[in-house]
Amino acid sequence: MDTILSLLIISVGAFVWFSLKKFKHKPFIVNFSLSAMLLLIVWKTSLMNPLDWLSIAVIVICGIAFIMQMILGFKNINPTEDSEIY
Repeated sequence: MDTILSLLIISVGAFVWFSLKKFKHKPFIVNFSLSAMLLLIVWKTSLMNPLDWLSIAVIVICGIAFIMQMILGFKNINPTEDSEIY
């Protein structure tokens, strides 16, 4: 499980890099991929035994950053002008 989770974090990190290069006009993709990577880091850190103060700090900081990236992702989703009802 630990190895699979590490490989998943690396692959999501590669997608974050790819989305930063290719999806500059769609920042919500970058925000959501960053939030997915942060959530995976929190998950992997919470599986560590024993949890020391540095692990708890990582969980708290990445958890806050996850929430911020999700909020920014939802703010960056712009509805198309065709879907607006006048």
